[in-house]
Parts: sequence; C-alpha cells; structure tokens
Amino acid sequence: MFEYPNGAPGYLTVSTVEVGVKPRLQVVGENGAVELVGNQLTIYRCTPSSREHMLTSTEMFGNPETSGETLDIPDTSGAHLSVYRDFQAAIQEGRQPRTNGREGIMSLELANAITLSSFTDRAVTLPLDRAAYSELLADLQAGRRR
Repeated sequence: MFEYPNGAPGYLTVSTVEVGVKPRLQVVGENGAVELVGNQLTIYRCTPSSREHMLTSTEMFGNPETSGETLDIPDTSGAHLSVYRDFQAAIQEGRQPRTNGREGIMSLELANAITLSSFTDRAVTLPLDRAAYSELLADLQAGRRR
C-alpha cells in the first residue's frame, strides 16, 4: 500500500512465481488503465471517469463505459541485452540512452522501500530512510534477520 502526495491510496503487487500466467503489468487510474501482457499493450479509457461514475451511478455494481485499444509492441525478451545494446549505441551516436541512470535509481529506490517495509512491517516514505535501510542490510548480512 502507498499514498500519493494528495492523499489518494494506491497499491502495488509484485510476484515472480505465478505458475502458468504470462507476465503482466497493469496500472489503473481514475480515467482508465493500461495493461501490458506479453508484447501487447492495451489502453482502456473510461467515460465518465470511475470516480464520477461511482458518485452518480444508480447501479450498485455498474461500470463506466470503457473503450480499449490494443497495440503490439516490440519483443522485450532478453531485455537486459537490448538495454546494453541501446546504451552502447547511445554512446556511439552521442544521444541519450532510452533508460538513464536516474530512472534506474528510482526503480531501485522503490524496490528497497518495499524490502524495508516488509521487514519492518510498517509504512515507509520516499525518499527512503537511508540509515534504516543500511541497518536492515547490515542485519541481513550478519544473519541477525531472516
């Protein structure tokens, strides 16, 4: 669970052990959703927004009208190799790589926050408390926590 700066709630679920399920990334918002399954990206748009629908609908379990568009995207299997190749090409061509270090640090910061929260069983905020995370790592390395 997390909370946006405006107080809106959100949640993130991550699993690497789903059997028989294609990897999927889904982001849902007030005006629609995007879903990535395999090499297909589907964009869903809600009319009216889910918030407006919730406040005005007379149906107990009704849904707003939703339209979708599916796009095929390039194969990203072996994604690390393609990132390395793009980085090499960016150096050779004098351009920015498609993924820069700042974006990598942000994803690492989120992963570290999830780890700290799961071990301390409490909410954490971003930017991450470096001292608390360093203490957790020291405890894990010394075998004081499992």
